[in-house]
Amino acid sequence: MSITVRELMQLPHLQISLIVGEAGIDREVSWVHTSDLPNPWEWHGSGELLLTNGTGLGAEEPAQVDFVERLAESGASGLAIGLGTGAALLTGGGTRRADELALPVLTVPISVPFTAVDSSRSQTPTTARSPDSSGGSRASTSCCAGLLPRAGRARRCSASWATSWECGCTWWIR
Repeated sequence: MSITVRELMQLPHLQISLIVGEAGIDREVSWVHTSDLPNPWEWHGSGELLLTNGTGLGAEEPAQVDFVERLAESGASGLAIGLGTGAALLTGGGTRRADELALPVLTVPISVPFTAVDSSRSQTPTTARSPDSSGGSRASTSCCAGLLPRAGRARRCSASWATSWECGCTWWIR
């Protein structure tokens, strides 16, 4: 099952915000690729969402416009930039070009690990929080059965109700 950029944005635990590229938010996300390289399109496939902290974007507008154009040419479903790392954000020219190309540019707060975005690509807003027998809710639990003895190695997200496990699964508890 795949998810669209729009559906990723609707998952409340991700706290993703759209900056520009609204015309492209119905693109399917076939994979999530994390890279801070200045040329990620060389390893990037069609339909992939690029997650970056922005260190490969460059600070100058012409370099950013080129980055956006080349990423769009690769068939990317979008560009998600992690906030709070001190890297350069997209300039006005970079955001205008992304909007012209209908390339969604998203932001992800530093409190949300990129692994949470990746593990959520197989969910939709209606399946992301399914009730369990304890009255809480959980998602992507099928691969976590073998992790229960290692529960102490779970990583807590900033939201007190989300836990990202080593395997990439995320459980939400009300």
